[in-house]
Amino acid sequence: MRGTEPTWSQCRRLARSVRAARHGREAYAWMRPRAAAGMFRQRGPLPLLLAVAAAEGLLVSQGDSGVAVLEPPMRKRRRPLSVRWTVLRFAAQHWGLLLLAGPPISLLLLAIAAALLHAVVPALLVIAVLTAYLAAAMTSGLITQIVSDSRRPPIRAVANTMAATSWSLVLLHQPDDQSARQLFDSAYQRFTALVRAEIKLAAHELGGEVRVRVTDTLVGRLSGITTEVMRDLVSSSVRAGMPFGPGTELILMANATTDQEPSTRQPQVAFFWLYLFALTVLTLGLPMMIVVPERSDCLGAECAVALTDYGRALDWLVYQMLFQNVPGLSPSSGNSVVLGVLAHLLLPMTLLVGVVAARRSMAEHRHRVSVAQRERERMLTNAHVLIVVTTPVEWRSVARAAYRATGKAVAMDFQHRQVVYELGSIRDTTVSMIRIGDQGALSPGGSALSTVDAIQQVRPDYAILTGICYGLRPKEHRIGDVVLGKRVQDLDHQKWVEEQTIQVRGENIQPSPTLLGRCHAVAGTWTGSAVREGEMVSWTKLLNSDSAVKALREQRPDAIGGEMEGSGFHAAARREGVEWVIVKSISDWAGQHFDAEGREAEIGKPDDFQQRAADNAADFVLHMIEMGALSAKPSDMRR
Repeated sequence: MRGTEPTWSQCRRLARSVRAARHGREAYAWMRPRAAAGMFRQRGPLPLLLAVAAAEGLLVSQGDSGVAVLEPPMRKRRRPLSVRWTVLRFAAQHWGLLLLAGPPISLLLLAIAAALLHAVVPALLVIAVLTAYLAAAMTSGLITQIVSDSRRPPIRAVANTMAATSWSLVLLHQPDDQSARQLFDSAYQRFTALVRAEIKLAAHELGGEVRVRVTDTLVGRLSGITTEVMRDLVSSSVRAGMPFGPGTELILMANATTDQEPSTRQPQVAFFWLYLFALTVLTLGLPMMIVVPERSDCLGAECAVALTDYGRALDWLVYQMLFQNVPGLSPSSGNSVVLGVLAHLLLPMTLLVGVVAARRSMAEHRHRVSVAQRERERMLTNAHVLIVVTTPVEWRSVARAAYRATGKAVAMDFQHRQVVYELGSIRDTTVSMIRIGDQGALSPGGSALSTVDAIQQVRPDYAILTGICYGLRPKEHRIGDVVLGKRVQDLDHQKWVEEQTIQVRGENIQPSPTLLGRCHAVAGTWTGSAVREGEMVSWTKLLNSDSAVKALREQRPDAIGGEMEGSGFHAAARREGVEWVIVKSISDWAGQHFDAEGREAEIGKPDDFQQRAADNAADFVLHMIEMGALSAKPSDMRR
């Protein structure tokens, strides 16, 4: 359906598929809530809603079964459509109003026409039908309001408020469990594309051009998700947060989530409804207390106006509540007079209880909205860490470590030049990852350009290059030891002089003191492999030579390890003003023949050690995040 207007038959098939789902009726009621006049739906039939959403670019479909529908905030200007679709959109959005006002207006015009033609009887009949229609609509609206207010949980009202002020995912339906994640990701990508297009259009109209990163939240409701698999998938997504706890109505989706426990209040008893119930019982029971004394105390003619039966007593009591007297009725007993005086107090007491209940309800609603807003702000303001890896082994190690910490699978963002892998939130720290396309620093897919693109996309507070490296001290260190680069020496910039003398002219840079301090602190709580600190060399040459390693060790006697991407990585991070550090783990000795324990052996560069080293480096980085070491933004520290 993307890019073309769907046929009515396609929309009808999608609507039938939604209704047939396990939670389809709940989603249908959410898409088409009752209007103020309860006998009508507020919005049009579901096929019409789907067709209009597709015309506006708000519908994402998968054949004739899977469908997701987005809805912009109420304040947003809707996309201009053709005359046909504009009329259909108005009908879909104001269906209840059209059904409520359309027939009465038509009947009124018909009655006027009949009266002008002197057809009095038909005119009266039309007016009678019109009166009955309005009475039925008003009665239905009153009953619906009372029933819905008593059944609707407070969180649903908060969800309605949030959905009206933010982009919302109003429907998510896919009966095929295998395609559920694809539909959810497509819906989220459509949301980011729509927001980005809107901002770019606004900039273009002002004569400018911008690069856009979407930071808004997408509000979802559990009622709009039709299958259990899809509900579990959304709830467990790294993008989703539920401010009122698992299984509740409101779902907030963004490029970040929170793992803090929600701050909620205990549900309160609806005292106003209990008061009305008690008042009704009292009103129906008091006439029995009036009738008996009235029958015994009335004398002769007084009995004609006395409250001697239940109907008279009930009428008189209701009038007393309204500070009125019933013509032709008068109490004859002192007991009735006292009860009448007490009945005068019920109306002001009811008004007082109603005002207090309304204020408490509004305060509770404001509190819940503030909780949701704080959650939304927290989702958007977490400290952000970008983890940079190069090889598939490194990617898998980080993904597994993040899954152990969050319990959520990796989500992929394809909206930018660089694919960003969202790993979720850990201790108020949003974690993203990129994988560099090529080894080394200077190629188009190397660490320098890839890191610049990623930083400009996600705007992280911290950047960490992790993965595997080669060691330079096989007698002192072991395969799998974590290497923390206290300084990074760039070996690519060299000057060759006579007698094959090489002068290194590259930078020797210290990483972020903040991140180094964090690494030092958490190393004391790390129970994994040994953590080695020292100088790392960065050279875009793949070493597998004993002589080259010996020359390197002689040239850089303080170096403890080396790799290929560090120089481009730190140059990009420094250019973009991001705190950075390099944390890797030894997987080999760059061609020298030593085994895992540093003993000489004819094993070259064993791939078996790469997985162990990548796991250790990833575990150390995630351990640092889990300790809360990166939960504070650098900007907050400077305050």
